[in-house]
Amino acid sequence: MSVMITELKRIISEDLPSLILDRSRWNAVVTCVRKPTLARLYTIIGKNRLSLHFTTDPDFTGEDSVFHIHAWPMAATVLEGRYSMELGRTKHLEDTNPEKVSTLEINSGCFYDMPDVFTWHRVVSITPQCFSIMLNGQHWDPMPKFLSSGKEYLRVMTESEKTWQFKEFERLLGIL
Repeated sequence: MSVMITELKRIISEDLPSLILDRSRWNAVVTCVRKPTLARLYTIIGKNRLSLHFTTDPDFTGEDSVFHIHAWPMAATVLEGRYSMELGRTKHLEDTNPEKVSTLEINSGCFYDMPDVFTWHRVVSITPQCFSIMLNGQHWDPMPKFLSSGKEYLRVMTESEKTWQFKEFERLLGIL
């Protein structure tokens, strides 16, 4: 098991029950351009970022889903819902056209990681909504030059959206 997955499991079992109740620690954004739509509650734990993701794609066709890399190592788990994840690989930091290597179905209870800068993925919803938790490490060094900050795709979550999402994660984690 990878270091990131081990740390994610530890955080979920030991830290998250108290973290989720301290709402002042969390930031909240929504991607509003790409699909699936992603609502992210996130907080910093040491040098890592922990995110509670709610994705929704009522049409779940995957037509707007984009192959992308992450600017950091990451591990994730799905609490509820399912998605198909296409994986691709590149050989150089400058490459922007990954070779597709496999497609996985990610179900509730699955854990996975993307441990290097050459792994790309594309997520296509199987269910209209999905709840997942992601742990991100520190940015890659060196970083691929073509990566954007992603901030152009974000809006701040409303208070009612935040309240709803926190309650859903409390339900899923058995924290009431």
